[in-house]
Amino acid sequence: MTTPVVSRYLKRPDAAAYLGVSVKYFRRHVDVRPKELPGRGAKPLLMWAVADLDAWVERVSSPKSRSGIRRAS
Repeated sequence: MTTPVVSRYLKRPDAAAYLGVSVKYFRRHVDVRPKELPGRGAKPLLMWAVADLDAWVERVSSPKSRSGIRRAS
């Protein structure tokens, strides 16, 4: 029996799917900053930490959150 591998970092489409939202919604409303991981060549690979996405869900679903979701600037 093999143990499934669980990623701690997700690319944008996977991060949006993890939250159950579209990529367009993710770009506009989810204010979680990506981590810059070493990529191929000069460009860093932008990845979202699952722990940060979970913290965002907790924050926006908190009763203390007035409107819930804030627009990312």
